[in-house]
Amino acid sequence: MWALKRLRFLHRLAQTIRSLCCLPPSVIRMRFRTVNIDCKAEGIANFQAAYIHWYRQLPDKAPERLLYVTPASQIIYDSESYRNKYSSYKRENNICTLLVNSIQDGDAGTYYCAYWE
Repeated sequence: MWALKRLRFLHRLAQTIRSLCCLPPSVIRMRFRTVNIDCKAEGIANFQAAYIHWYRQLPDKAPERLLYVTPASQIIYDSESYRNKYSSYKRENNICTLLVNSIQDGDAGTYYCAYWE
């Protein structure tokens, strides 16, 4: 049963990611700096009412959710340890930004955004 739920979730995530685009597609920063990753959502009727989720996939690891932003712009972290490392906020023009603070070598990976209303 768990595998079926996970497949449904991954299928839904894959469908959702298709309508989102991270800008820029690749980012390189010096260690200890902050990087901003923008996610432009298309086809969302009410962007401010959407829950925007941020995922990170490290090399050879499964994707993991870091946080999500609620319609009230509250940030919910999946782990308290992420509170000082990541932040996110919604902007106009259907853009949500993820901030990754104090970049380290271990932060290299692929970052995804997803949404559902």
